[in-house]
Amino acid sequence: DRRGVRRGISRIAAFVSLFAAGFLGHAAWITVTDQSRTSLRSLPAVEIENSPTRGVRIDPVAQHEYQVGRYYMWRYDEEDLKLAIHHLERATQIDPTYADAFAALSNAWWARGMFGPVGLRAAETPTRRAADMALRLDHRLPAAHVAQADVKRLFDKDPPAAEQMLRYALALDPNSVEAHHSFALLLMALGRFWGALEHIQRAATLDPPAPAVQSNFGRILYRAGRFEDAVSRFERALQLEPGMRGHYSRLGDAYDQLGQYERALEAYERSGIQGPAHQARVARILVRMGRSDEAKRLLESLTDDQLESALSTAAAAYTALGDTNEASRLLARMIERDDPGLPYFPVDPQFVSLHAVAQWRALVRRTHLSTAQRW
Repeated sequence: DRRGVRRGISRIAAFVSLFAAGFLGHAAWITVTDQSRTSLRSLPAVEIENSPTRGVRIDPVAQHEYQVGRYYMWRYDEEDLKLAIHHLERATQIDPTYADAFAALSNAWWARGMFGPVGLRAAETPTRRAADMALRLDHRLPAAHVAQADVKRLFDKDPPAAEQMLRYALALDPNSVEAHHSFALLLMALGRFWGALEHIQRAATLDPPAPAVQSNFGRILYRAGRFEDAVSRFERALQLEPGMRGHYSRLGDAYDQLGQYERALEAYERSGIQGPAHQARVARILVRMGRSDEAKRLLESLTDDQLESALSTAAAAYTALGDTNEASRLLARMIERDDPGLPYFPVDPQFVSLHAVAQWRALVRRTHLSTAQRW
C-alpha cells in the first residue's frame, strides 16, 4: 500500500540492525554532505501515489529532507525535535505541495511543545498551521487527518472530534503508524487502556525502530497498572535510543510503583535531567523511603518560579507527602497554564490517593476529559 511504500523508501535513509528480541533496532542516520545533496538533485522526481485520486511527484531532495525529519521526529528529545523541524521545514520549502511533510511538521511541533521547553501554548500556532496546510493540500492523506486529530486532542480539548478524525484516518489507511500512535495517546488520556494498548501494539509492530512508540507503549502500560511490563518496554526503548533522557525518567516512575526505590533514584540520575523536576522526583522517592523531612526540605528549597516549571512532578511529590491542598493547588495551576502534563494527570498512578479528596472531581472536570469519557 502507499504508506508501506513510503516507509520502505524511508528505510533507505538509515541502517537498521536486528535485535535478538525480534524487533528492528536503532536506525543510525548519516548526515548527507553538500556533494551528496547535489547528486540527489540529478535524480528524477519520484512519483508516489499520495491519494486514491492522484499521484504526486516528489522532489528527491525534498523527500530526503522529509525522511531525515521523520526519523528525528520519533525521538521526542528537544535537540532531535529541533532537527526534525529544521529538515521538515526544508522539505516544505523545496516542495510547497508536499502534504506528508506538512503533516509530519505538525507532529514535530506538538511533540516539541509537549516534551521540550517551548511549551504547548507556544507550539500551538505552528502545529495548527502545518496541520491545516497538510489537509488543504491533500484531504485524502491519512497523516493530514491525524495532524488535525492531534490539534483537537491537545489544543481544542475535543476528544470526540479527535477520535472521529483518527477513525477516518485509519479507514483511509489501516496501517498508518501515526494514526495508531495518536489514537493510543488519546485513549490513554481517557483511561480506555485496552483500546490504547491495542493501538500502540499495532504502531510498534508497524514501526519497531521508533523509540517514541516504544516509550509510549511503556507509558500506557504504566498508567494501566502493568508496571513490570512497563519496565520491559522502557528498557526496549533505551536499547533503541540510549541517549533519550525521558526514557530514564519514565523508567524511574515505573520502579517507584514497584517499590524499587533505589532503582528509581538511579534511573532519575541516569537521565541527566537536573533542575526542579528532578528535585521533585527525588523528593517523591525520599517520601516513599520514609525520609519525609529530607523530601520537605528539598521541595521547600524550590522557588515559585521553579515550581512553575515542574508542576506535575511537584504535585506528585506533595501527593506522596499527603499534602492534598498543595498537590491540588499545583494541579489547578497546571490546568490554568495548559501544562503539557494536563491530559494525563487524571489517569496517572501517582495521583491515586487524591481521588478521594473533594477537589479531585472539580479538577478532572476542568480538563474536559471527564465529559469525554462518557461518550
